[in-house]
Order: sequence, then C-alpha cells, then structure tokens
Amino acid sequence: MRPLLKSKKIGVFIPVRLGSKRLEKKHLIKINRKTLIEQLISRLINSKFINSENIILCTTLNKEDDILKELANKNKVEIYRGDESDIIKRYYDAAIKYKIDLIVSVNGDNPLTSIEHMDKSIKKALDSKQKSYIVTQKDLPLGCSSYVFNIHTLKRIYQKYITKENDTGFIFYFTKTGLCKVIYTNKDKKIREHDKDIRLTVDYPDDIKLIKFIFMYFKESEYFSIYEVLKFLNSNLNILQINKHLEKDYWKRTKIKAKLQYSNSDKIIDIKIN
Repeated sequence: MRPLLKSKKIGVFIPVRLGSKRLEKKHLIKINRKTLIEQLISRLINSKFINSENIILCTTLNKEDDILKELANKNKVEIYRGDESDIIKRYYDAAIKYKIDLIVSVNGDNPLTSIEHMDKSIKKALDSKQKSYIVTQKDLPLGCSSYVFNIHTLKRIYQKYITKENDTGFIFYFTKTGLCKVIYTNKDKKIREHDKDIRLTVDYPDDIKLIKFIFMYFKESEYFSIYEVLKFLNSNLNILQINKHLEKDYWKRTKIKAKLQYSNSDKIIDIKIN
C-alpha cells in the first residue's frame, strides 16, 4: 500500500463507455492479451500515489457496459455507473459515493497516459493552497495528459454547468471557464516541440494501428515511459504517418459536439473552443 499524502483520498476516474460510433467497443480491443482499458489500468498502478482500489471506471447504466463491471472485478478496481452523456454528474456522484478528496481524470481512450507527468500533477495538487484548481500538463502528445482537481472544484463546476450532454469536452468546464485556477506542471525539457503534435489517443481504426505498433514493440517491458515511446516513434517516423491525417477531423468533431454552456453571475455563457 502506498501512503496517501496529507490523508487525502485520491481517486482516478476513467470515463469509459462501449457505445463509440467511430471505433466500436474500442476499449475491449486486445493487445498482448490485455484489453486497452486493462493496459491503461496496468500503467496507472505504476504511479507513486495510486493503488488499484483508487481506480474507478466511470461508465453508464447501458447493458452494453455490463462487461466493464466484469473487467473491474477482474482487475480489482472500482466501478461507478451513471448518466450516459453527463460526465460532470457521473463524476460528482462517483466522488460523493466513494468520498474522494482529490480526483485524477484519465481518459479511457488514452492507454499511453504519462504516469510520470500524472504524478507531478498529483504532487502539485497536494501542495496547492488554492481553493478551486485543476492541475495539468502542457505540450504532451494528445492522449498522454491527465487532470487533477479537488472535490471543492468539482462541486463548483457541478453548481455552474448547464449542458447535460457533455461527454465530449467536459474537461473544458474546468480549463476554459475561469471557474477554477488552471495550474500547469513545469515544462518538461525532455519533450521536444514537435512531440506535442504526435497523436497517441484512440478514436479511429488508424489510431489503434499505431497503438498496436507501440505495445508490440514494448511487449517484454512491464512498464515503459512516455519518453521511451517518443524515442521509438522519432526513430520510426513512418509509424507516425499512420494516424497523422486524423488530427484535423478530430478537432473539427470536438468543436461541433462540444457545445457547452455554464452559468456565472446569473449569465449563461458559451464555452469558446479555439
């Protein structure tokens, strides 16, 4: 058991559901005998702050997501089942049920989440004297970042958000509204400028092709860091071409779907996505 600093209860929330239209049941795709969601869980327990019982799959009540309960039991993690499209409410209800003080949000589409950078964010959050805040990282490849915020911040967002269909872009309530202070970890000099343009999330079939190359290359490694991944990719630029064309479509779709509103000072405000 890893001691939790300052007696705060930390929970890693992974929003995940199997009803994806772009890549059906992508979280159940197997690489090296593990599903993608299990690969993510395996990475997370390499954190200095996280045990498996700190990890909570935040999914829906849909029957198709029943199998996630089996996976949670198999991997000794928790599961919370709630609203299909309203992740803010799903997070809030999960935090209340499990009495979480500090939430680490890790996207279920991101099996290569950087544990090194996540731990830096958790440490910064534990040391923060801010009342409402979110800690994250700049300039990592898409699919490697995580977000850390306290229960007070989540309650504030829960009181202010309006749009109930927020499964795309829910994190913008924290990062683009001014409802909490956005804190960044120190710039990582090991991450080069062009690395931030690398795409390491899983939304489309070509994404999974690239992810499979990476996991197969490191199949003998119990754990491999984002630095090792970037070294491998920068030595094999042809692999990066597999999904490079998807970035424009990804952000176009995000802007279309993430039509989010919140209230502040009795005004209804649209969240602007650049």
